[in-house]
Amino acid sequence: MYHPSHIRRQDMKSPTSLFSRLILAMLIMLCAASATAADLTQAKAQGWLGEQLNGYLGLVSASAPADVRALKQRINTRRQARYRKIAAQQGVPVREVEKVGGQKAIQKTLPGNWIRGPSGAWRRK
Repeated sequence: MYHPSHIRRQDMKSPTSLFSRLILAMLIMLCAASATAADLTQAKAQGWLGEQLNGYLGLVSASAPADVRALKQRINTRRQARYRKIAAQQGVPVREVEKVGGQKAIQKTLPGNWIRGPSGAWRRK
C-alpha cells in the first residue's frame, strides 16, 4: 500500500535533496556571526589567509605572523567540527561537506582576496 511516509524517505535519499540539505547547512554555518569575523576579514585583505577548495583556510604567505596563524587554526578547528556534525546529521562523508564548504567560501570571497585553485597555486579572486 502506498503511504505518504514513503515519499519523505525517498526524497531524503535523492541526490538533489541531499545536496540541498548540505547547501542549507553550509549557508547557516557560513552566515553565523563570530567574534573573529573582523580579524579574518582583515587577515584576508592583508593577503595572509585565503580560502581553499577543501573548505579550510590556508596561509597565503609563509611569513604570516603568529596571531594570524593562530586565527587560521582556531577557525579551521571550528569549521572541521561543523563539517563533521553536518556530515553525521546528513549521513554523508565529511569530505563531501568540506567540498561544499570550500565552494561556498570561495564564492563568498571578496574580489582581491586570495583563493587556492585546483592546481594548488594561490591567486587573487
